[in-house]
Amino acid sequence: MSFYGMGSTVPLQPAPIPIKMKVIMIGSLYVWHMLAHYDPEFLQHFELKAEVTSTVDWNTQEAATLAQWTQAYAKSKSLLPLENGALQRIVEHAGRLADSQDKLSTDYASIEPIVQEASYIALKDQRTRVSANDVRRALDTSFYRANFRYQRMQQ
Repeated sequence: MSFYGMGSTVPLQPAPIPIKMKVIMIGSLYVWHMLAHYDPEFLQHFELKAEVTSTVDWNTQEAATLAQWTQAYAKSKSLLPLENGALQRIVEHAGRLADSQDKLSTDYASIEPIVQEASYIALKDQRTRVSANDVRRALDTSFYRANFRYQRMQQ
């Protein structure tokens, strides 16, 4: 090999590096059970199983927490601040998302676009705060977008 100018080809033998780390596995309960069943070492490495619920009880504390999160989210995205009425509409919407009269949804990914749209509507109307009416209009717009294909098929 050295005749062609490449030198000898000795495979690399990397030395192990000691490392301490934690691994968080995110997935469905079904996948966890399958891995636990088919991999004998799985339960040695993943001892703790935690589940995150998609709803919380609808009480004053959880509603206040959702309202605080909504204000913090709006601030982090440089959106307009929300009035109390707008926050109440967001909490009501979270209740509808949970399909319950006594639960609130924690699916923030479904709430974020409503907050963004409501802020856009208020900004377009040259206001400095998001009102309950802006949230209602954002929800109406979201509903219209979601049902656009259905409405087209009905025509």
